[in-house]
Amino acid sequence: MPQERKKEIGGLVKFTGYVHDNSFRISKKTHYPQFFIPLIKGEIDSSSSGSVIRLTFKLFRNTRRWLMIWTLISFFSGCLFLLIHNTVIAGWSFLLCLLNYGVAVSNFRIHKKDSLKTIIDTLSLD
Repeated sequence: MPQERKKEIGGLVKFTGYVHDNSFRISKKTHYPQFFIPLIKGEIDSSSSGSVIRLTFKLFRNTRRWLMIWTLISFFSGCLFLLIHNTVIAGWSFLLCLLNYGVAVSNFRIHKKDSLKTIIDTLSLD
């Protein structure tokens, strides 16, 4: 059974998650809700010259669901308004659809970059 372990640096917990034998699932510890913080999945492979760590960054499942739901709602609202020949509101719906997705991707990239920097800083201390 995986155990939850915390990596402490100077008394501050940087990550929370699970560590297995050769893999882990962690996310950066925050003090307030962050919807676009990445779930970091990692695999550790041994080689003759050291260890190789492969990282995968994803949105949490519930965040992906809400993003998909609101993107689809705004897209289908636009389609509905096109059917009733209200192109102005349809245009706004499609614009909100793209804006919703764009803001989510942008925020995810910001948090991904920050989490990667924290991982590199954490690993360089050992």
